[in-house]
Amino acid sequence: TQPIVAIQDASGNTITTSGSAVIATITTGIGSLAGTTTITAGSGIASFTDLSITGTAGSYVLTFSAGSLTPAISTSFALTTGAATKLLITQQPTGAVSGVALSTQPIIRITDSAGNTVNTGSAVISLLALNAGSAIISGTSTVNAAAGVVSFTNLTLTGTAGSYSLLFTAGSLTSIISSGFALTAGAATKLVITQQPSGAVNGVALSTQPIVAIQDASGNTITTS
Repeated sequence: TQPIVAIQDASGNTITTSGSAVIATITTGIGSLAGTTTITAGSGIASFTDLSITGTAGSYVLTFSAGSLTPAISTSFALTTGAATKLLITQQPTGAVSGVALSTQPIIRITDSAGNTVNTGSAVISLLALNAGSAIISGTSTVNAAAGVVSFTNLTLTGTAGSYSLLFTAGSLTSIISSGFALTAGAATKLVITQQPSGAVNGVALSTQPIVAIQDASGNTITTS
């Protein structure tokens, strides 16, 4: 319902001869007002036709002014969330150890264009996005939102240590990529010969001495071992 504002005298009579410009502004609420915010009155009436608000959902009040006239203040009204358009990350994934669930699991919100959480049960999928090495993602990588919030619980990366990011998608909504995080080596599981022994002469030290690395299941060397 678009506002209609009358220009009146002190007794509440509409001044039908007035053609003053009436300006609409937001005075309560965090958002921006779009559309034709200045209307020239016709027969003392300013009829707005296309005002719209983009901003944080909540209580809003509009004020209408016209030069030195006493402004008119609207009753409070609610701005509700718009249609779901994008994903936002509220908790970034961190604490990645190869073969072990992330110590901090990602939390995703489904939001409208202004960042208001949309109460929806859409499914959000987590995928590897950018990486310096090679890894696979396991765990429950597709999670349905609850009231617009998706909380992953057991995402696990297994593979080459390095820098990784996760990509989150949900149908036609604008996807989002997490901040980069480091995947570190997992628990030591095996020994690997990185330099084979050779050049053996009876009673003489090998000309090429063996080198053995302590590695995790994915072949990452455990530098702290």
